[in-house]
Amino acid sequence: MMKKAPIDTLIANWENNWNQHNAHGLKNMFLEDVILIENDIICKSIQELDEKWIQPNLNNVKDLKTFKMQEWSTESRAGYTGTYEVEVTIDSVNNKLKGVFTVTWMKTEQEEWKISSAMIHAFLT
Repeated sequence: MMKKAPIDTLIANWENNWNQHNAHGLKNMFLEDVILIENDIICKSIQELDEKWIQPNLNNVKDLKTFKMQEWSTESRAGYTGTYEVEVTIDSVNNKLKGVFTVTWMKTEQEEWKISSAMIHAFLT
């Protein structure tokens, strides 16, 4: 019997690391050569991801919630597409953002599930 990815746990980690402002936990979720595209940000490595996406957003994000639309899993790969809601505070101004995202995981040789790619699109509200 094929053992599938623990997608619910992987998505819960995504939410928890953002909501707890855990930069180390976030970085640890990704492969070294991750590709992330969010609106006008493109990252092609964990270093770019940290510099362009995690550090600028880490302390501004709170109350991230995700809602599943679709998921799939094999022994070594998994994916999740859903919507999200998040509160973002910049210069004392609170905004609630909504959007869609797709995340793909790969199982490493060390048996860890790491994000290989993510596409995130925010809606203007």
